[in-house]
Amino acid sequence: MTAVDNESGAEVAWYALDAAAALDRLGVVTAEGLNDAEVDSRRERFGANTLPAVAGPSAWSVAWRQIINPMTLMLIGVVVVSALADQRSTTVMVGLLVSLNVVRGTSQEIKAQESVDALAHLQVRAARVRRNGSIVEIDAAELVPGDIVSLEAGESAPADGRIITAATLEMQESALPGESAPVPKD
Repeated sequence: MTAVDNESGAEVAWYALDAAAALDRLGVVTAEGLNDAEVDSRRERFGANTLPAVAGPSAWSVAWRQIINPMTLMLIGVVVVSALADQRSTTVMVGLLVSLNVVRGTSQEIKAQESVDALAHLQVRAARVRRNGSIVEIDAAELVPGDIVSLEAGESAPADGRIITAATLEMQESALPGESAPVPKD
């Protein structure tokens, strides 16, 4: 992901910079963190540290996508041809299978969307950051680019970030990829 560089307006590949270069480009002194005026300016420029709320599709639109699936359309064609050929048992059986497939597929897709929505609620609610030279606790939605976040054992990271210093840091990344063991970071 890229972000706009403060000084030149050019886009920067932040992941390609080392920590010192990233801090320099963001205009942050590690021992001080950001001051209140700079926090306000960045919050106005970048917005809140939250995921955008997106309304999920309705059950009818999910069902419609299930119906217009090429395999389902082919089976509907089989139902029509069977009905025209006066094959009642085939028409009923394939019609029931198509109906069951649409209902089941719709149900599974809605449950998957609910799972994604539940992940969004797992967001970290608070963060400890260095501001005005001291560590303060703030709402995680108030984080801005350039904030220096302090984490301790067992805490969740409140946002994407660059590791400045760490001692035997391992992250539990099981929420999305399903990785069961902590992953070492440096």
